[in-house]
Amino acid sequence: MAQLTIHYEHQADSPDVIVLGGGTAGVIAACAAAREGKRVLLLEREYALGGTATLSLTTPRMTNHMPQIVSCSSLAGLLQAEMERDGFGGDTYFADPQMTKLYLERLCARFGVEILYGADLVSAAMDGQRIAEVIVSTSEGMLGFHAPVFIDCTGNAQLALLSGCETACGYEGENQPMSLRFSVGGVDIPRVYGTLNEWGYRFGGDHFPMEFYSLWREEAFNPFTKLLRKGVEAGALTQQDGSYIQAYHHPSMGRDTLWFNCPEAGHILNAVSARSITRMVLYSRESAQRIFSFLKASFPGFENSYIQSFADIPGIRESRRLVGEYVVSEEDVRARRRFDDAIAQTAYPIDIHNEKNLVLIHMEPGEYYEIPYRCMLPRSVSNLLVAGRCVSSTFAAQSSMRIQLTCMALGEAAGIAAAMSGDVHAVDGAQVRKRMMAHGATFAVTA
Repeated sequence: MAQLTIHYEHQADSPDVIVLGGGTAGVIAACAAAREGKRVLLLEREYALGGTATLSLTTPRMTNHMPQIVSCSSLAGLLQAEMERDGFGGDTYFADPQMTKLYLERLCARFGVEILYGADLVSAAMDGQRIAEVIVSTSEGMLGFHAPVFIDCTGNAQLALLSGCETACGYEGENQPMSLRFSVGGVDIPRVYGTLNEWGYRFGGDHFPMEFYSLWREEAFNPFTKLLRKGVEAGALTQQDGSYIQAYHHPSMGRDTLWFNCPEAGHILNAVSARSITRMVLYSRESAQRIFSFLKASFPGFENSYIQSFADIPGIRESRRLVGEYVVSEEDVRARRRFDDAIAQTAYPIDIHNEKNLVLIHMEPGEYYEIPYRCMLPRSVSNLLVAGRCVSSTFAAQSSMRIQLTCMALGEAAGIAAAMSGDVHAVDGAQVRKRMMAHGATFAVTA
């Protein structure tokens, strides 16, 4: 690889904590550290907060399947409560993607977090086993920022990689499929609702969260899948277009809007290659247009609809992961493992999107497993925490841990730990959990 000397402007001012990435984990991490009285700088590549929750249109946040716990993050609970109060969220895990951008900025303002947009991570300067400085590309050139402790919430362990940490990626050379979501406005929701009820779907209450989906393996009994097969036979859709189609509606996210968790590019399985991601995006917009056009012509209620938006950034379920002090495994999930240093709990299933077989391994009601603090700790860097979907785990375990509400809990734990000590390996995870609970976080077992 060719070498290049980077010339950058060193920033003399030093915050207490620097967070890389302003997605669901990063914002919560930044606010958690600031709530502890630390001065925090949040560096974000895009020009909005929320990452997959906002720019990828990944809604709903999904449930952790623990009815008594929305999230082990009190800040996640605060965010959702305020959005529901103002009519922009509902049912504990639906939230309007556009308004979420604003509410996350307000959360940062409340706790005094400084945000720098347009800051794309380029390099890390090391001092032995510590990160001395991160260098980001901005509209005013290369800037270097230093702090006692850093939190990597980039989603793909980018800072961990640049600082020499061990990482893993995918399974047998493949990542989970990526998606580029889109939304459709002008939908006659009652008519769609009526059609789905005729097909045997059942939704509850006047404010029903409505979901319908299709997989080719359900063609024998799913009326929506049978409809899509007709689209393929007529040449309106490709086999790939219909491999996985899912749509959601909730009144808090537009009374005439459906949010599509597709197209899913199951034939493009490299989530760290710039060329592969580009190919996925180019394919997905065309595929979304085909799906939309077919539904507009064939599904009652879509007659006056239109594509409202494409996601601004790809939805990447899984890419690079830290290999840390502890690697959460599929066996930990299956065993409902408990940890002394647990900082999150979840019952979300192992959920591996695979074109050949959508793997879902569920838990029984009341069951859950825990995620330890150690899975955020790199083995070789003393002042770095990694939070969000790229924490230390196996490919299968990550598919359960990656949902937004879990990432928020991991972010809150990371922010609190960063505030406790610049040597994050010296922090006791049990004390982090205790501090989370003191702020109002709910855990199933509090002893």
